[in-house]
Amino acid sequence: PPTPRPNVAMQLASKLSFLLLLAAPRACTAGGAASPVEKVVKLLEDLKTRITEDGKKEQTSYDEYACWCEKTTTRKSKAIEDAKHGLGSLGQEILTQRGVIASTTVEIEQTTKDIKENEVAQEKATSIRQKENRAYMEESSELQQA
Repeated sequence: PPTPRPNVAMQLASKLSFLLLLAAPRACTAGGAASPVEKVVKLLEDLKTRITEDGKKEQTSYDEYACWCEKTTTRKSKAIEDAKHGLGSLGQEILTQRGVIASTTVEIEQTTKDIKENEVAQEKATSIRQKENRAYMEESSELQQA
């Protein structure tokens, strides 16, 4: 529940009431017409009523705003806490993924090295087979000629 704020309108209304009490003695005039003092008193009473109504409206508006502020503050605080928690877990995920990247990079480098070694071995094996094939073909052709 919001804390009530000092109501300036209510203070003004109480001061006007005091003025009304001072101006209470009414002068009667002939013919039943209102005297100037009675007119002022009537105006002050109307003003007091309007000020009181305005004060109530202002207090209602203030209470609604204070309630909205409390709800918003609570919602924002929860969102901040959730984000802090998410930030920590995302940081851990980043570290985990960095480890995966490092180990995968090492695997890629090793696989690349193995591929190069296999290519060199293939070239050597192909070269040996080609020499053996040439030697066989030469021997085979010599045997066929003889």
